[in-house]
Amino acid sequence: MRFHTAWVESGQGIAKSSNCLSYPNANKDATELVDKKIRDNSGFHPSKQTLDTLLPLEPLPLKPS
Repeated sequence: MRFHTAWVESGQGIAKSSNCLSYPNANKDATELVDKKIRDNSGFHPSKQTLDTLLPLEPLPLKPS
């Protein structure tokens, strides 16, 4: 199990997983190794301009008032 964890935590390992699944990851060492179409996808990585227009969600009350 340790080998698998080390492989996934490595930039090269997680980049291969991202490319296979077409899904990004949070490992900064993998960024340059991930396919450009995934790395530059604004759906996964919105621009600062887009982020500035988003509003945080407020939690709903546990019980109706």
